[in-house]
Amino acid sequence: MIDQIYFFGMVIALASAPAEAPHCLNPEVTWSISRGQGYMLPSDMTTDSFGNIWFVGAFSGTRDFDPGPAVENLTSTWNPQQNYYSLDIFVCKFNLDGSYAWTKVLRGVGDEYEAFVTSDGAGGIYVAGTFEYPIDFDPGDAVDQISPINDPSTPGPDSNSFLTHLHADGSYGGTISFGGGSGESWAYAVAHDDSGNIFVAGRFGGAAVDFDPGPGTDLRSNVGVGGDAFLVKLNANLEFVWARTFGGAGADAITAIAADHSGNVFSVGTFRGTVDFDPTSGVDVHHQTGNIEDIF
Repeated sequence: MIDQIYFFGMVIALASAPAEAPHCLNPEVTWSISRGQGYMLPSDMTTDSFGNIWFVGAFSGTRDFDPGPAVENLTSTWNPQQNYYSLDIFVCKFNLDGSYAWTKVLRGVGDEYEAFVTSDGAGGIYVAGTFEYPIDFDPGDAVDQISPINDPSTPGPDSNSFLTHLHADGSYGGTISFGGGSGESWAYAVAHDDSGNIFVAGRFGGAAVDFDPGPGTDLRSNVGVGGDAFLVKLNANLEFVWARTFGGAGADAITAIAADHSGNVFSVGTFRGTVDFDPTSGVDVHHQTGNIEDIF
């Protein structure tokens, strides 16, 4: 039995346990790659059903994304108002053997700091994140620029959540955005189940935040200071299925999710104060015991 583990930061690596070794003991590094040029901040990674490795993050300026002898220089968007290169989201794909495949960039006029990724089950991926300014979500020659919904009663830009789909070859599959209105949302996690449903989770705050990316509305308001947790389910066509929210008097957020083979979804995160974790008519109250915040 061979286990493969991928981890990343400044280095991406794969480790495998020899077949004769006990499960997960004596791992051997089979390859590693690294980049050290300029500002590149990875935020999440996944593998697909074919063994390819994907990772996403943000970068600024001109960077060579090919760690091999070849060069693929990509440049983030120039912001003329601030006179600097903004932070754009990158999506990198590597083959099973660690060789470089390609990189795609989602370009916006402002800064996008991080993104999160999950496989779509067919060799492509879904990328979720947060944006405050218009972004062209089509990484190809076409343009699909989407603007977040801002609250006209408050100054400055508001954060909205997005979910974008890329096929295995990097071609564009579409984008939806949600979590705007009289408030804001921040996406921190994304997952995919065997039936093709997609789950996006994070934190939101405001009096009337709309979680339905379609023509309908699903308005939610947060309970306390600092925001509440949200979990949104979409079908394979990126159509809204449902939203669930919970929170208490303090700041609450879902920071990671996973779906099982039966379509159930599990979430972890942090909370403060007293929170009813049952988002339906039932009640499941938990109380913070730590000095700052607890995990759930």
